[in-house]
Amino acid sequence: MAYRALMVMRMDPAHADTVAELFREHDEGDMPQVVGISRRTLFRHHDLYLHLLEADHDVLDKLYAARSRPDFQQVNARLAAYLRRYAPDGWTELRDSMAQPFYTWSADEGSRL
Repeated sequence: MAYRALMVMRMDPAHADTVAELFREHDEGDMPQVVGISRRTLFRHHDLYLHLLEADHDVLDKLYAARSRPDFQQVNARLAAYLRRYAPDGWTELRDSMAQPFYTWSADEGSRL
């Protein structure tokens, strides 16, 4: 994978199955292909929701463009009942929920700071 984005929000752990089902339904459509996402992984840790997107290239511009699609708006509205901003002060857009990598290691490339 050449591109990864990790979004962090808050979620009641009891809602994990519901959130997963919403994404399963959403991913059965063409959105992953349109945006260029090759893998989506959802994690939970206590009240944290972590959403990892993987793709062969940076898909953030296509993801922002997709926000006008009815299917994107519908899943976003449904998810709003279960997900909350991690740090609501100063949060204005999707990028504000993205974690910033500060160290990586891979067998092919070794470590990078």
